[in-house]
Amino acid sequence: MWLNRLRNGVEGDGAPGVAADHGLAEEPPRDHSHRRPPNRPRRGASRGRRRLHHRPRRARRLRLRPREPGPGADARGGLARADDRDAQLGGRGGQQPLRQRVRRAEARVRERPLRAARAGQPRRPCPGTDPWLASAWTWDAGYTELRVTVREGVLWSDGEPLTPDDVAFTFTLRKDDPALNPDLLPYEDVRVEGRDVVVTFGSGQYVNRTKAINTFVVPEHVWAGRPVETLLDDPDVDPVGTGPYVLEEFAPDGVTLVARDDYWGGPLAVPELRYVAYPDNDSLTAAYVSGEVQWGWAYIPGYETVYLAADPDHLHQFAPTGLAIDALFLNTQVPPFDDVAVRRALNGVLDRDSISNYATSGVWPALRNATGLPLPAGEPFVGAELADRVLAVDVPAAAAILEDAGYELVDGVLHDQDGAPVTFTLTNPSGWTDYMWELEAVKEAAARLGIVATVEGQDEAEWFDKIGKGDFQASMHWTDGGATPWDTYSSQMNGAHLRPLGTSADQNFGRFQDADADAAFLTYASSTDEAERAAALATIQHVYVDQVPAIPLLGRPTAAQYSTVAYTGFPSDADPYASPQPTSPAASLILTRLVPSAGE
Repeated sequence: MWLNRLRNGVEGDGAPGVAADHGLAEEPPRDHSHRRPPNRPRRGASRGRRRLHHRPRRARRLRLRPREPGPGADARGGLARADDRDAQLGGRGGQQPLRQRVRRAEARVRERPLRAARAGQPRRPCPGTDPWLASAWTWDAGYTELRVTVREGVLWSDGEPLTPDDVAFTFTLRKDDPALNPDLLPYEDVRVEGRDVVVTFGSGQYVNRTKAINTFVVPEHVWAGRPVETLLDDPDVDPVGTGPYVLEEFAPDGVTLVARDDYWGGPLAVPELRYVAYPDNDSLTAAYVSGEVQWGWAYIPGYETVYLAADPDHLHQFAPTGLAIDALFLNTQVPPFDDVAVRRALNGVLDRDSISNYATSGVWPALRNATGLPLPAGEPFVGAELADRVLAVDVPAAAAILEDAGYELVDGVLHDQDGAPVTFTLTNPSGWTDYMWELEAVKEAAARLGIVATVEGQDEAEWFDKIGKGDFQASMHWTDGGATPWDTYSSQMNGAHLRPLGTSADQNFGRFQDADADAAFLTYASSTDEAERAAALATIQHVYVDQVPAIPLLGRPTAAQYSTVAYTGFPSDADPYASPQPTSPAASLILTRLVPSAGE
């Protein structure tokens, strides 16, 4: 879930003003164009190889593109020329304003964590990890102490060595300042023991263990002299990181990164990356087919004929499943969804198979189990009592729920207990065509109950602001994923994220709260007993099924499209080693595995 919040990761620059999925700063530079200062040595590859370019927005793509044409959605040309191995990445949409999303995306290949997650492997809810800045790490039995062994031989991009003190400094920043600790991890102590950094927590961190180890490290020699309260105020136009690429240019039309020649992980096949942003799925799709973009993600209706068929030998789409979902978030603080009867009834008339096929060409699979977990990835987490509960269309049963709650049909229109017609508005950004089509399907389903629903497209910035503040009735949104269903459910219903209407929330946008569920969330997060955690998860799932804080619709694979004209080695069904999106934390791992295509 791309939430507009701060997160930390453990290989990276985390420089003030650099927004990244696990970075220590949130806001990107505003109205700044930047090229590397003349006194900063350029650590790049030779100009004779191709660049890799990317344009993020909710549809995201990276692309290997010819050097001569400038980036643009309407540029045409070959998929990639043999004399140019740079690459272009493209994309549409995300949780942040457009330029901030570009900044977050490119930051992930400048910054790296203590370990490299291979999240998103198909049918594997808890994939493995690769050591990265940490050559090893261990947790104690209660998940209250993390010991990290810091890799030797790693250099910051300014030539200084990475040290255990840098890692300890990073964790201490998060411990001492809540603004730098968005995951609310209860840090208690941080200490250095030789090459090891030992971090202790005030409670068990079973559900947060990947968040802790994914922390991106910041350089103490750059950050130590700055007051903590200023770290998020000003952009850093010359960020220092440990990742394989460094910032070459930050401009309104995109971000350019160049490969380091002193990267600890070895030489990189792609010398340059360019991240650019397309306004919608259609323009990004055209850029894919023309060859202007080589890697990214966009929703493409009929992708097999529109995209793959354009070059079956080189164009690919990979969509590994996990535990994240797309759900209809309901504002449980305002009518009509403050009444659980309406929530339950609407849940019972939605045809998820039709929505999957109509809105996502079947790429987003229809959810089957009432717990809302995608299968088979979620099978180990579905409680026995709910294993046979399915999500199915049953209009008579849904109508009976409303009738029993005092609702009445008058001339085909549903009226509430006070005699007022039941209506609601469905909102999402206008350019997010998949979500907008899903809203139309919800509108049609609601009409089967006599409910009058309206679909309203909004500007992205307006939508992000309103859903965060609870100024909405119903809206499609994604959830977090993770190694357990904790993030899937917490995104939708954890009372710990409850904020008053009008105050921005980063999760639980529907303002749902239930005392039993909240207690179970705490138990699941902190218990060291597997049976106790299973019982807590069962409680959460029963509340989710019975009270419908949000309506689960589709599984949300971490999908990406890519071209193998210039490079091979991307994650695929045959080799699902990483989450495939160029805006994910796994992007650096992928870039270290790419090799020039045969004959290029």
